[in-house]
Amino acid sequence: MVDKVKLPKEVAEVLVHIEQTYDYPIRAVVEMFNSKSAAYKDLREYFEQDRSRRIEAIMKALVNGYEVEETPEDKVRAHFKRLLESGKHNEANVIHVTLDYLGIKISGVNA
Repeated sequence: MVDKVKLPKEVAEVLVHIEQTYDYPIRAVVEMFNSKSAAYKDLREYFEQDRSRRIEAIMKALVNGYEVEETPEDKVRAHFKRLLESGKHNEANVIHVTLDYLGIKISGVNA
C-alpha cells in the first residue's frame, strides 16, 4: 500500500485544480513554480515553508494521491455530530454554548 501525503485543505483545493487542468503532473509542478499566479500562492507557500517538502512531495501527492487534513473546525463538527447521533444532547449543547460564548461560529454546529 502506498502512503498518501496529508495536506491542508487549501493546498488540496489547489491540487484538485491542477489535476483538472493538466494532463501530466510534472507540467503542473513546473507551472506552479514558474507562475506568479495567485492561484498557486497557497501551494507554493506550503511547500516553501519546510525544506523537506520538495517537488517529490508534490509529485507523490499527484501520483499516489493525498488525504486532506481535518481543520480544527472539521474536528469540532465531527465530534458534535457524533454526540447528537449517540443521543448525548446535553454534551452537544455544551459545545454549542461554549462556541457562542467565545464568539466562534462553525457551520453545522452553531452557524
